[in-house]
Amino acid sequence: MTGAEAHWGLAVEHQPGHTVLRVSGDLDLETAPRLLAVAEPHLAAAGANLIIDLSALNFIDSSGLSALIRINKRAAATDRTLAIIAPAPQVAKAFEITGLDQILPLRRSA
Repeated sequence: MTGAEAHWGLAVEHQPGHTVLRVSGDLDLETAPRLLAVAEPHLAAAGANLIIDLSALNFIDSSGLSALIRINKRAAATDRTLAIIAPAPQVAKAFEITGLDQILPLRRSA
C-alpha cells in the first residue's frame, strides 16, 4: 500500500433509493481512480442515485476534484441525482478556490 492509499478509505452504504459513498483520508492522484471505479457501477444501476460523503476527507487535489466533476457529468448523463455532502473546511476551501462550490451539488448534510 502506498502512502496515499494508507490515508484512504471508502465505505459503501446502500439505502432505499440511493447509495452513499463515504470517502475518508486523501482524495488525490492515487486514490481518485478508485473512487471513479466504485462510483461507476452505482451510476449505471437503474434508478440509483448517489451521495458522496466527504465529511471525513482530509485532503483533495486536482485529481480528486476532477473525479468528482466526472462523476457529476456521468450522473447528469444518466439522469441520476448526485449529492456531495459536507466537505470539511480544509477541503471546502479547494471547492471555493476553484469555483466548484458553484458547479457541484454540495450539501451540508444527507
